[in-house]
Amino acid sequence: MATLTEIDDRGYTFETHFQPGQYWTMAEKDQVRNELRRVGEACLPIMPNYQCFSDSPSAFDDKIVIIARQEPASRIVAFTSASLLVIDDFGTVLDVGLTCVLPEQRRQAFQFRLFARLLTLICKKHPKGIWVTNISGTPSSLASIALAMTDVFPSPDVAVPQETHLRIAHAVSLHHRAHLSISDDAIFTPESFVFQNSAIPGSPWHRDITDPQYQHRHVATNDYYLAMLAQQPGNEVLQVGYVDPPKVQSIIASRYGGSI
Repeated sequence: MATLTEIDDRGYTFETHFQPGQYWTMAEKDQVRNELRRVGEACLPIMPNYQCFSDSPSAFDDKIVIIARQEPASRIVAFTSASLLVIDDFGTVLDVGLTCVLPEQRRQAFQFRLFARLLTLICKKHPKGIWVTNISGTPSSLASIALAMTDVFPSPDVAVPQETHLRIAHAVSLHHRAHLSISDDAIFTPESFVFQNSAIPGSPWHRDITDPQYQHRHVATNDYYLAMLAQQPGNEVLQVGYVDPPKVQSIIASRYGGSI
């Protein structure tokens, strides 16, 4: 059922599924969705009917799902689910989507291990790179993308959006809000790429931005996004950047010696 299955040196099985909605049976979709929802319920205050949790028959058609299972029960302990967005008159953009890790498994570096596999696959399919989006209301998530990607706006390195940034961001705001779980009531600010009131209390994405678990260890980048988010509680930041294969490969090599 998986595009690729591998067992790492810690005994976890990783599955990579590329656009699985195009080849999974309905029974397989239901089975995996229910398994993913169980992880989501342990991570989110409210279960959204979006992304890989969605009950839409086509929910998995544009997804890249990386799953970590713990043997011998083969239960899902962590996953990341990204989407391929088609921007009219532009092309395909990768939205990094969401990552969920069971609370008792959060010291296993799953976020990096899942994301490394996602980006390795993307670099193979797009050897020249691909534009990417991310929306978040936590400094740690925003800082991770800024440090892993190239030409990210907003970020400490890119103060003003260029034409491509603006084109993708406006397309997301106008046509792809549901894909990124952005409320129709959220107000998009084109100067800063902030969506105002998109993660208000009661939202699945509302977080205490000062909570230590949502801080990145790269202090300067973390504080840049913390300052943006602190201007108005409940805001989220949309990032637009580029997956640069040599940079991705360098990051993975520096952390795992080229092996994930």
